[in-house]
Amino acid sequence: MSKRRENQFREALDAKREALASAAKQPKPEPEWEPETPELRAEVLADRLAEREAELAKEQGRRRGVDKEE
Repeated sequence: MSKRRENQFREALDAKREALASAAKQPKPEPEWEPETPELRAEVLADRLAEREAELAKEQGRRRGVDKEE
């Protein structure tokens, strides 16, 4: 292997090591809490669904308000 290729290979390897080291130092996000029982899970999912539906209704109301103004 020529010196030039060896240097390119070493530089690429060093860059990869640095990237892996910096990624390892990053804080890991905490996993989302999961309910312990199926009943509690169903309740949590129902609450999330209700929140999403409320957000959707709110957004649709905003869009209707914009449409009426035009």
